[in-house]
Amino acid sequence: MINAQELVLVLMVLLLLVVLMVAIWNTQRGYTSRAVGAELDQMDEAVFERYLALLFTRMGYQVRRINYADNVSTLVATGHGLSYVIQAQRNRHKVGIKAIKDVIATRKHLKCERAIVVTNHFFSNQARQMAKANQVITLDRHDLIKELARIKSSSAFVNNGDSLE
Repeated sequence: MINAQELVLVLMVLLLLVVLMVAIWNTQRGYTSRAVGAELDQMDEAVFERYLALLFTRMGYQVRRINYADNVSTLVATGHGLSYVIQAQRNRHKVGIKAIKDVIATRKHLKCERAIVVTNHFFSNQARQMAKANQVITLDRHDLIKELARIKSSSAFVNNGDSLE
């Protein structure tokens, strides 16, 4: 028969094991997030755009790249009954309201129902407010890291030879 002291000791050991397993799981998850973030930062603009095109393709959209307004490259994704103009902002600084204004104008010109601005960084508060007021979807670094980690099980996602055309 186990006495009360032995039972307390067993419960403490089990609790310690659970805490240790949770700590290891959180460490691994944080490492993955940092590794994926570093991968985003190493992409040049062309690879970042290609990553976005493949990401939306895997979400079931047909994606095409168009040159619009002074050779600025823009993605248009169609599917699920909607069309989206997607502007990729690969930056080292927060994305400001200019990017939101640009995608709003592009959405109107291309007659798309929705607009998305995606960045490997973050948005300023003003940009987020303007985006919200104009129904522009904003995807920041955290959103991309979650999505890239989710599909990371696929081999050679960015450099697998897929084409945008």
